[in-house]
Amino acid sequence: MDDLAALRALLLAKRYTNYTCCAGYTLIIADYVHTFPDEVRLVWPRPWGLPKALFLFVRYYTLIVIVGQGFRLGTRFPPTLTLLQCRRLFIFSGLSFAAVLFGSEAILFVRVHAFSGRGRKMLAYLIIQYVVIQGAILFLIVKFLREMHFTSPLPTAVRSPFPELQFCRPFEAQKTLIGAAFVLMLGSITVIMFIMGYLAHQKHRGLRSELLRVFYKDGITYFICLSIMTSVNVFITFAAPKDLQFLFLEMEVALHGILSTRMILHLRKADAQAFGHDSFEDLQQRGGMQMSSLRFEPHPQDTQSSAPAVETSP
Repeated sequence: MDDLAALRALLLAKRYTNYTCCAGYTLIIADYVHTFPDEVRLVWPRPWGLPKALFLFVRYYTLIVIVGQGFRLGTRFPPTLTLLQCRRLFIFSGLSFAAVLFGSEAILFVRVHAFSGRGRKMLAYLIIQYVVIQGAILFLIVKFLREMHFTSPLPTAVRSPFPELQFCRPFEAQKTLIGAAFVLMLGSITVIMFIMGYLAHQKHRGLRSELLRVFYKDGITYFICLSIMTSVNVFITFAAPKDLQFLFLEMEVALHGILSTRMILHLRKADAQAFGHDSFEDLQQRGGMQMSSLRFEPHPQDTQSSAPAVETSP
């Protein structure tokens, strides 16, 4: 009876986790369908650069690898994977999630550097913060993946009475490692938010620009949504039952990818509208000549006080 009760709890936890995973997949697909016309119009015609490369990597890695893998495994329930296959699957999934998170954070860092005026000191600081924080997160994730076990040390713990019903999940894992990774992620987002607040007060105060408005609006949205979701994951990691440890992990990855890529789309749309063009094809080619990166100077009638130029190539 104890085994059956444990099995029932495991099945319920798996069901709830599958629900949230499917919600995350649905959100990713819906966002892709909704924003694909903007991607074609605002991203594809642009010359290759770091923002475009990060955008396409995060967007299509999330869609093809994360969602594709989820649906592929979902069609095989109940899975008949060996312990080695389960371990490889979890390692690949964990590293894939990390890749999306790192790419999304890189997009935010590139945007902050662009709107700070592209100063060398700010660039050096952002690089140091990114390498240190993301490196620490990667170390914790890799250590977590290496130390997890897929066999229970107890001979009767959660053993299915049905031989064909297997569970590809770790029975033992150091949850403090993944919890610490979430805490570092939350700290990194908070520091970037403070930097954005500093830029708004010291460099862009009094400067009226649609591009700046979109940048700060999306930055605040990014901070609020991901702070809430990361805090929820921290709570679940340390307080919830271990079977629910990955309850909102897919949703966290989905929000990172969606919010970061939408930030680029919104900036480019505001940039195009500021010049009265419907697409970047008009901005790139005028008289057969390709335009370089854009530099925006504050217009006298749109400013209340002297403010530095805002340079960006979204």
